[in-house]
Amino acid sequence: MKKNGFSLIELMVIVAIIAFFIGLTLPQFLKERSNQKQPEGPQAKVSKTLEN
Repeated sequence: MKKNGFSLIELMVIVAIIAFFIGLTLPQFLKERSNQKQPEGPQAKVSKTLEN
């Protein structure tokens, strides 16, 4: 009899590998994203002007 599909253990290993790589890359991605300067629209410029 031919076995079709994946076992639960195989699927759990794949999910663990994907989670590991996400865990490695996500902190760096968030750090780079927070270092980017946020674009200022007209509302932000008006708010800054009124604050000063």
